[in-house]
Amino acid sequence: AAMLRILDPTCSVLAGAIAFALYRPAGASTEHYALLLFAGALAITVIFPSFRLYDTYRGEALANELRDLFFAWTLIAAIAAMMLFVTKTGQTFSRGWVALWLALGFLLAAVLRISVRLFLRQLRRKGRNLRYVAIVGAGALGELVAHELAAASWTGLSVVGFYDDDVSMHGKLVAGTRVFGAAGELAHDVEARGIDQVWIVLPLRAELRVRQILELLRGSTVEIRFVPDIFGFHLLN
Repeated sequence: AAMLRILDPTCSVLAGAIAFALYRPAGASTEHYALLLFAGALAITVIFPSFRLYDTYRGEALANELRDLFFAWTLIAAIAAMMLFVTKTGQTFSRGWVALWLALGFLLAAVLRISVRLFLRQLRRKGRNLRYVAIVGAGALGELVAHELAAASWTGLSVVGFYDDDVSMHGKLVAGTRVFGAAGELAHDVEARGIDQVWIVLPLRAELRVRQILELLRGSTVEIRFVPDIFGFHLLN
């Protein structure tokens, strides 16, 4: 994220320079164009975080990240158009250059993110840059989730263990991973076992237990995700 915060404005300036080299408007003032590029880079540092472009996209589709990137660049384009209109400097800049700059800026930022994803995938396949997951619910759905995560090594999500209130499951192996104990032990184990995420895989009818688990983890910074067992939900309940 820190690297992207630096490289995104850099890509914007680089895109402007490339656009200027490919499409140099007649009689263009380099100072005016440099000022616009500086303003664009500054806008990126302010706008991009609002589109969660520096949050983790681990496990999410590339299309989601590119969608957010597109919306962010669209907003920058709208702001640029508004500023040129308000300051009455629209005639100073070539419309063709502005369009080329915006297109190249989005393209370079997209290529940057694709490259980062490919690099991180290689690291995760080698067992680096991992996030450790504890699954609450050692039933059939919990086992399925563990198998799916093991098959998707590119996500970098590694299951460290299960937690289940069924005492008969304690100490057993589910999908090759041990059931450590009841869900109530998570409050201690999150720090002790270096758990980054807790995935709650319980039936929808277990709402009370889910609330209790959330209460136990309220003082932790662990990320919590829900995988509801929709098929185990009885409408009569």
